[in-house]
Order: sequence, then C-alpha cells, then structure tokens
Amino acid sequence: MMEHVVKEKEELFRTISDFAYDAIIMIDDNGCITYWNKAAERIFGYTRDEILGRNLHEILAPFHLYETFENAFTLFRETGDGIAIGKTLEMPFIKKDGTESVGELSISSVKIKDKWHTIGIVRDIRERKKMEEELKEKVEELENFHKVAVDRELRMIELKKEINELCEKYGEKPRYNLNVEG
Repeated sequence: MMEHVVKEKEELFRTISDFAYDAIIMIDDNGCITYWNKAAERIFGYTRDEILGRNLHEILAPFHLYETFENAFTLFRETGDGIAIGKTLEMPFIKKDGTESVGELSISSVKIKDKWHTIGIVRDIRERKKMEEELKEKVEELENFHKVAVDRELRMIELKKEINELCEKYGEKPRYNLNVEG
C-alpha cells in the first residue's frame, strides 16, 4: 500500500516537472547535476542522459564567470547559503551549441542526507530581453526625432525673428506674429 502511494507521488512529481515550462535542475554538494527536466533539455540543448552527473558550472557557466560561481558554491556547500539563494537573478549561460543566452534563475537550497543541494528554476528570457532591447531602441529613436523636431521648430522661430528684424530695419511691417499667448 505505502509503496503504491510513493509511486503515485513520484509519478505526479515527474508529470508536473516534465510539463513545466521552466527548467528544473538540482545539483548536489559537488556541483554535479542530479535532476534535469524536459524544459531544461529544451532551454540548454542537453538531454538528461548527456548532462546527469556532470558539473553544472563547467558546462553552463560562461568562462569569465566560472571562478565566481565556483567560489560562491564553496560557501554554499558549507552553509547552504549564498548570495543567490532565495533570490531571482538574471544569469548568462552557455547552451550546448555554444551560444550564450540569458535566463531568469531562482535558487533554493535543501539538505539531503546531511549535504546541501541546490534546486534551480530557470526561465529562458532571451525573447523578453530582445523585446526590451527593441523597445529601448524605439524610445531612443523617438527621443532623437523629438529633439530634431524641437530643434527645427526653434530654428524656424529664430529665422522668423531675423526676417522680422530685417523688415523693421527697412521700414516694412513684420511678417510674422511671434507673440506667444498663454
């Protein structure tokens, strides 16, 4: 009876995990991957069979951040705590095809058999970052257009003032009414 309940719970967990949109990854106290769901396969490009037992930081961390990750993991291994635990961070990673991408990473720690393990949930935010960059470019473009339009309008006012001054100088009536009424 108890064995049946455990199997049902395991099956339920596996179903939830396999249909989750975000990657669910667990690493042990040596930094080796012990759990890798289907979303992780899709996001990172590695199958479960290719990745289980391998060091997460060696495979997924960008070279320039590897040492930082390893130093932080040393502290985590001893205390179960660290600067990323309990937070959501944007984190660069290297996919199987060698391209660098970015994910939103939430990390928690759990003690299993007296050793600290990390559970990470990773959301691929590459498309969101791309849209944010496009939006930023459009805002800059609009700001530049606005500046050009305002500068043009100010230049037109200056030219009209000069024309009015020339008209007055030669005894003619000013051509432009530049009085601003509020």
